[in-house]
Amino acid sequence: WEPPEYDGGTEITAYIIELRDRTSTKWDTAMTTKPDELTATITDVVENKEYIFRVRAENQVGVGKPSAATRSVKIMDPIERPSPPINLDYSNQTKSTVQLTWDP
Repeated sequence: WEPPEYDGGTEITAYIIELRDRTSTKWDTAMTTKPDELTATITDVVENKEYIFRVRAENQVGVGKPSAATRSVKIMDPIERPSPPINLDYSNQTKSTVQLTWDP
């Protein structure tokens, strides 16, 4: 994210990252970052659940309005099993061997 366009007349002191379950309307604080940190890694999430995130800036006066929320994010390992090879074919068949070919 980017810092807010207006800091309220005093320095930003923190960012509050909020999340909610996709099926809920209740926002919870996931973590707070330092004012110079414009990214966050949320570790307290459950695999296969869907969450929506937003961020609020805070200064010495208080917490501002939230950013626009993200789209729903399904928590899952980004590495998956590969799809099957394609165009499997055989050739050069003998009584004891066969040559197989396929495209990756």
